[in-house]
Amino acid sequence: MIVLDTHIFLWYALDNPQLQATLREKLRAEPGAVFVPTVCIWESILLAERGSIAISGQSVGKTIRGLIAEAGFNEAPLTGDIAVLSRSLDFKHSDPADRIIAATAFALGAELATADSRLRSLDWVKLA
Repeated sequence: MIVLDTHIFLWYALDNPQLQATLREKLRAEPGAVFVPTVCIWESILLAERGSIAISGQSVGKTIRGLIAEAGFNEAPLTGDIAVLSRSLDFKHSDPADRIIAATAFALGAELATADSRLRSLDWVKLA
C-alpha cells in the first residue's frame, strides 16, 4: 500500500518527468493499492487556483478527483484518528497538509511516496 504526497500525485497525473520511472511503474502496476489523501485534493485545487499547475475545467476539484479515478487510485479520507496522529506524531515542521499526508500513511500502515526531504527524514515514515 502506498500513500502519495501531493506533488507525487500531480507528477503522476500530469505525466511530469520529475517522477522517477521506477515509482511510476510501481504505481501503474498496482493502482488499487495507491491512496491519495483528501488533503492532496485540497492542495491541488489551491495550486490550480494560483496558476502553479495547469488544470482547468468547470470544476477543478471534479477534474482532480477524476484524475484519481482515471489512475485507478483510491481517496484516503481524513478521519479522526488521522487528525489526532497529525498532531501527536513527532514532526520536524508544522505544515498541516504534510502532517495529514504523513499521518495518513502511518494510520494505514502504508509507504509514503514523497520527494519532500522533511517528510523523508521522519524516522517513523516508511518510504516508497
